[in-house]
Amino acid sequence: MKISLVYCFFWIPFIYLFTCTCTQLASSVCLDDQRSLLLKLRDGLHFNIAASSKLATWNETSDCCHWHGVQCNSSTGHVIGLDLCGESISGSVDEFDSLLSLRSLQSLNLAKNSFNGIAIPTGFGKLTGLNYLNLSNAGFGLQIPIEISRLVNLVTLDLSSDYYGMLGFSPLKLENPDLGAIIRDFKNLRGLHLDGVVISASGAEWCKALSSSVPNLQFLSLSNCSLSGGIDQSLEMLHSLSEIQLSENNLADTVPDFIANFRNLTLLKLDNCQLNGTFPQTVLQLPTLRDLDLSFNSFLQGTLPEFAVGASLQRLVLRFTNFSGQLPKSIGNLRQMQRIKLMNCSFDGPILSSVRKMNQLEYVDLSYNNFSGLVPSFSTAKNLICLRLSNNMLTGTLSSTKWSNLTNLIDLDMSVNSLQGGIPMEMFSLPSLTVLHLFQNKFNGTLRELPNMPSSTLRNLDLSNNYLEGSISNSLFGFKALGTLELSYNNFTRLEKPSPHTSNLNILDISSNKFCGEIPKTIGNLIPLVFLNLSNNALSGPIPSSIGNLRMLETLDLSHNDLNGTIPAQISNLNFLALLDLSYNKLTGTIQLKTFDSSDYIGNPGLCGPPLTRSLKCSPAPSETVSLEARKASNATVLGWQFILLIGLGFFTGVTFVTTTLMFWKKGSKWHDELVNKLVSTLAGVDTSEYRHIHLKEGCPDMSRCPHMHV
Repeated sequence: MKISLVYCFFWIPFIYLFTCTCTQLASSVCLDDQRSLLLKLRDGLHFNIAASSKLATWNETSDCCHWHGVQCNSSTGHVIGLDLCGESISGSVDEFDSLLSLRSLQSLNLAKNSFNGIAIPTGFGKLTGLNYLNLSNAGFGLQIPIEISRLVNLVTLDLSSDYYGMLGFSPLKLENPDLGAIIRDFKNLRGLHLDGVVISASGAEWCKALSSSVPNLQFLSLSNCSLSGGIDQSLEMLHSLSEIQLSENNLADTVPDFIANFRNLTLLKLDNCQLNGTFPQTVLQLPTLRDLDLSFNSFLQGTLPEFAVGASLQRLVLRFTNFSGQLPKSIGNLRQMQRIKLMNCSFDGPILSSVRKMNQLEYVDLSYNNFSGLVPSFSTAKNLICLRLSNNMLTGTLSSTKWSNLTNLIDLDMSVNSLQGGIPMEMFSLPSLTVLHLFQNKFNGTLRELPNMPSSTLRNLDLSNNYLEGSISNSLFGFKALGTLELSYNNFTRLEKPSPHTSNLNILDISSNKFCGEIPKTIGNLIPLVFLNLSNNALSGPIPSSIGNLRMLETLDLSHNDLNGTIPAQISNLNFLALLDLSYNKLTGTIQLKTFDSSDYIGNPGLCGPPLTRSLKCSPAPSETVSLEARKASNATVLGWQFILLIGLGFFTGVTFVTTTLMFWKKGSKWHDELVNKLVSTLAGVDTSEYRHIHLKEGCPDMSRCPHMHV
C-alpha cells in the first residue's frame, strides 16, 4: 500500500506537466479552414495598413489563434471571437461570405470603422451563436434587416452611432421592421444600445416592446432615436435596469416617480429631452445612483434633497434647468462626488463649507446662479482640475491659503462676482493652471509681486474690470505659454519692459486704463500679436513705426487717446489687418489705408483723404513742407537768368521806392511787413505764414506727474 502511494506521488508532476502541455498545445491549434477564412476576409477588406494594429499583422506562417483580434476555442481551435474595432476599414466588403462562414463565432466587434453607409448584411442572421454584436460607429446605414432578429442568443447588441448626420449618408433605421419585431425573441438580452438609430416611436410603443421582449434588460441606451411622448408605465416591469440613457429625444413630459423603483439604477441620462414638471427627489436619493444628467431641460424644476451618508453619487449634471433653492447641508455626504455641474440654474444661498468633505472632486461648475457669501475652501480636493464659480453674487476676499494644494487645477473662473481685496499671487504659481478668469470683480492692489514663472502653463489671463493699479509686471511676459492677456478697465499706469521676443502673446488688451506718455517702440517686440487694444487711455506722441513689425496683427485699436503726428507708412505692412480704429486722436496727414471705414479715422481733424468724405485739402507734414519749399526754390533756379534779372530789377526798384516812402510813415510799418510777405510769397510760391508756423514749437505738457508706458 505504501509502495502504491509513493508510486502515485511520483507520477503526479509528470501528469500535471503533460496536462499543461496538452492544454497549451490545444489552445494554440489553428485549424486550416479557420486560417483560410480569416485570410480571405482580410484580403477582401479595404483598410489602411499604416493605421491597422490587427489585420496588418495577420500572416500565413503564424498561429491564427494568436493573431491580434482573434480568439479561438481552446478545445476545438474554432474562431469564437473577432475584434476588428478601429481598424480603419472602409467602403464595401467583398468577402463578407468568409466572415459568415465562421459559424462558431460568439463575439463580433466591427465598431469604429467606415463602411460608408452600406446596409448591414442580411447574412449576419446566420451567425446564430453570437452573444455579442457590436457595429457601433462603423458607418452602416439604412434599414436594420429583419435577419438580425434570428440572433436569439445575443446578450449585448450595440448598433449605435454618434455621427451619421455629419457623414452625409442615411442613418440606421428601425421603422419597418420596427423595434418590437427585431427584439421579440431576445430573451437573454442584457444590453441594448441603439443611440442614433431612427426608431420614431411613441413612449407607449417602445416601452411596451421592451417590457414584453427583454425582461432581463440591464443596460438601455436609446439616445437621439426620434422618440416622442413620455416614459410609459410599462417600462417599470424591467426591474433589472441599471443604466437608462434617453438623451436628445422629444419626451416632452414629466419624469415618472416609478424611476425611483429601479433599485439597481446607477446611471440616468435624460438631458435635452424637453422635460417639464418637478423632478422626483426620491430618484436623487437612490443609494445606488452614481451618474445623473438632466441638463438642457429648461422647464424642469426641482430642488436637491438631503443626502444620506454613504451616497454613491459621483456625477451630477443639472445645467440649464430650472432647479432652484439652496444646497443642502448634507451635500458633504457626497464623498464620492467627482463632477458637479449646476451652471445656469436658479440656485441661491451660500456655497456651504461642507464641500471640503468632497475630496474626490475633479470638476465643479456652479456658474450663472445666485449663490452668495464667501468662497469656501476646496483645498482638500487635490484632484480638482476645473473650478467655475462665475456670474454669482459671491463676496469677500480670496484667502491665500486655499490654493497651494490644487496642483492639478487647470481652469479657474470666478469672474462677474463682487470679490474684493488683493489677488493671491499663489494662484499664479499653480503648476497646471491654464485659464485664470477673475474679471468684473472688485479686486484692488497691484501685480508687482508676480512670481517669475517661465515654465508656467498659464495661457489665458483675464483680470479686466477691476480696480487694479500700479505697474503691469514684466513677469507676465515671462509666462511663455501666455497667449491672452486681458487687463482692460483697471487703473494701471505703467507697463514694465518685457524681454525682447520672449512673449508668445496673441491677444493684449490694456484699454481703458490710465496709461499716458508715448507708445514705446518696443511694442514691436510682441511679434505674435493678433489683437492689440490700447484705446481709452491718455497716450500721446506718434504711433511708433515698429508697430509694422506685428505682421500677424488682425485687430488694432488705438482710439480715444492723444496720439499725434502722421500714420506711419509701416502700418501698410500689416497684411492681415481686418479691424482698425484710430479715431479720436490728433493725427494729421494723409491716410494710407483707404479700405477701412471713415468711422475708424473720425475725430482727427488733421487727417485727410479717403475714406474721409469731408472736403479737406491735404496739408503736407512739417518735414514734407520744408522739402516742398526746397523743391520750389530749386525749380526757380532753372528759370532763365535774363527773365529773373528783369523781374528782380523791376521788383528792387519798386520796393525801394515804396520802402523809402513808408519808412517815414509810422502807420505804414505793419502794412509794409504784410506787403513784403505777400510779394515774397508770390515770387517764391511759399506761404510764409505756414513757414513761420513750422518753426514754432508747441508747448510741451508737464509729464512729470504722468507715469509713462515702458514696453
